[in-house]
Amino acid sequence: FIAMEIFNDEGLRFEDMGALTRPYRPIFLSGLLVGAIGASLDTVVSVVSTLEEIEAKNPIVTLNQLIHSGKKVGEDISSTMVNVLICSYFSSAIPMMLIYLHNGWPFAQTVSMLLSIEFVRVLCGGFGILLSIPFSLLFFQFNRKGAKQ
Repeated sequence: FIAMEIFNDEGLRFEDMGALTRPYRPIFLSGLLVGAIGASLDTVVSVVSTLEEIEAKNPIVTLNQLIHSGKKVGEDISSTMVNVLICSYFSSAIPMMLIYLHNGWPFAQTVSMLLSIEFVRVLCGGFGILLSIPFSLLFFQFNRKGAKQ
């Protein structure tokens, strides 16, 4: 939202949303939010369930060891999750790209028009994934301290 305000929507091509009868901005931003939440939830579940499994198998593991393991799991998961976002968002534009290219549109203009919004979706989802790792570790830490008391 802040970037859209600063750049006054420059560089974003909303032609793909031309069939909407409502303002495009709130619908686009809600789609960004849902996509980022979905990707983040998958990351949080993967990190927290791994830490819970480690703790169940080794009850004497320290909190610092668990946090270190959680960071390592987060590092491993984040790159694959971002790759999934890239593939899923960009693949959704392929059919429309083929139609535009078949009708004689230049490749650069077609890519600019159809992939600018997908690129923003990947960035927002990627930030959601990266931010969800420390938050999941923080919530795991608070939950573990609460359970021990």
